[in-house]
Amino acid sequence: MNSLEVIQSIIANHKLQNHTFHLVPHQALINWRQKYTTTQKKIDHISENKILEPIKTFSVKGSELSELGQQDLGKYTNRDNELVSISSEVRSSSGKISHLPMMNLHLDEYLSLPQLAVALSDICDQRRIWLVKTDRYYHVYGDFLLEENEWEDWNIRFLLAVILVSPRYIGYSFLRRCNLLRLNKGKVIKKKVPTVFTTIEQSTLGNLVQRQKASKRVMNVIELIEMKHSGQKRKSGEPYISHLEETAKLAVEITTDLQKMGIKIGASSTLEDIYITGYLHDIIEDTSTNYEALVKVASEKVANWVSVLTGDKRLDKSVRLALYHLHLSTSCLEIRIVKLADILSNIRSIRGSEDRQWLLDWFDKTEANIGQLGEEFSNSWAIAEARDTIATLRYELTSKSAGLS
Repeated sequence: MNSLEVIQSIIANHKLQNHTFHLVPHQALINWRQKYTTTQKKIDHISENKILEPIKTFSVKGSELSELGQQDLGKYTNRDNELVSISSEVRSSSGKISHLPMMNLHLDEYLSLPQLAVALSDICDQRRIWLVKTDRYYHVYGDFLLEENEWEDWNIRFLLAVILVSPRYIGYSFLRRCNLLRLNKGKVIKKKVPTVFTTIEQSTLGNLVQRQKASKRVMNVIELIEMKHSGQKRKSGEPYISHLEETAKLAVEITTDLQKMGIKIGASSTLEDIYITGYLHDIIEDTSTNYEALVKVASEKVANWVSVLTGDKRLDKSVRLALYHLHLSTSCLEIRIVKLADILSNIRSIRGSEDRQWLLDWFDKTEANIGQLGEEFSNSWAIAEARDTIATLRYELTSKSAGLS
C-alpha cells in the first residue's frame, strides 16, 4: 500500500469524495539537512532559509483522486524530475477548510519501531495512523481530520517532541499553512515510492511494545557486548556500542520488510537470532572474543554467522577483501541482512567532516559490499537509502572539489 492509496483510504473512510484536495508538483531536491551535514555548513548556507514563493497547485476532487494510480501522477508535472506532493489542506463543498493529519519524520537518533509507535500513538491521541517508509525516514498519515486550530496544535506537538521532526519542515508548513508530503518517486533522488511500513492503533500497539522485551539470551549478549566493546568509539566520537545496537534493530526492520514482500528467512531462524547477530557482528574482529564464547552465549548458528561477517586480519588487505566478498555473496540471507544493517548504520553516521579521500575510498568499498548482497534486496528501502545517501554525499564531495558549491 503506497501513500496515494493511503489518501484514497482516508477519502473513502471519511466520505470526502466531494471535497477538494491539492496536488503540488515540485523539483526533487536533496534535503537541506542531508546536504549540509555539519554545523558550519548550515551556517554558511543559512541564507537559503528564505520565505517560499507561492507554489503551483492542482485542485482535484476526492472522487477524481480516488481513481488515480501512481502512473497518473506524471500528468501533474512539467519537468522530467519533478515530484508530486499532496497538501494537507482539504476544502469542503461549502468552503470549510480542514486538514489531513500529515507529518514528515526526520529522526535525530535511532528509534526502534516500538519506541516510535508509542511516541506517535501518544501525539495522535491513540487514533489510527499509517507509518509510511520513504528512502530515509518515515511519513505519518492519520485516519482522521483536523480543524484549522487542531492542525496548528498537530504541528506544535511534533515540534515539541524534538527528536521526531525537522524544525525546517514545521517552519515551512506554517509559512505555507499546510503540510506537504510526496506521493511518488524521482528518477535521480528520492527514488522510492513512499510505502506503508505499518499501521499503528490501540489493537496493535501492545504487540509492538511486547516485541521490544528482551529474552535472557539477548540480555546475556548485551552484557558481553558492553564488556568487550567498552571504551571503543566510532569515528563520530559516539560509543561503539551505539552502532551495534542500531545494526541489531535495523536488521530486524529489514527482515520484517523482506517478509512483507514474501522473502523468507530460514525455517529454523528467528528474528532474535538476527537481532543478536547484529549486536555481535564485530566482536570477533574487534575484540579478544573467540568463536567458542559466542557458541556459549548465543548459539552455534549465530557464531557461524558472525564468523562469516568477520574479516581475517592476518591476511593481506586485498586478499582479505576478496575472500570477504566471496563469503558474503554465497552466504545465507540472514548474514546478508545483518551486513546491510551494518552498512546502513555506518552510512547514517557519516558527518561530512571526514577526510575527503577516506570518504571516497569508503564509498567504493561500501558500494562493492552492497553489490554482493543479492537480488532479494532489490526493492528494499534499506538498499535505496544506502545507495541514495552515498550518491548524495559523493555528489557533494565531487561538486565541492570542482568548485560547483
